[in-house]
Amino acid sequence: MLLGRRELFRSRTVLDCDLRLQLQALVEMHARATKDTDADTWYNGRFMEAWADPDALTTLTKTYSNYDAKEIKQALLATTELISRLATETARARGYRFPNKGQKRMLAWLFQMLHDQGGN
Repeated sequence: MLLGRRELFRSRTVLDCDLRLQLQALVEMHARATKDTDADTWYNGRFMEAWADPDALTTLTKTYSNYDAKEIKQALLATTELISRLATETARARGYRFPNKGQKRMLAWLFQMLHDQGGN
């Protein structure tokens, strides 16, 4: 795991670029699934404050970090928890069961890995 190897730059890149784009897409899907299938979610997160789930917006502030291992870890945990919550609510709104057994095991593994790393 990048963070465990103290690769802070790469960890931030994954968190702030790769995961952020996936989170943005999920926030859009969540808005359409739970509010209105025709919700105008614009593009590239434009006007997200107007159409996104208010709790997701509140949690979103916790998904950012400075160039610090402990903050990156906390931001990764917050991002993962937010993705998990939004994915579950979106799936249920569309009539799907989620998370599945594999998803639950992956999240348990990730949380254990981050917990084992302590404050680093």
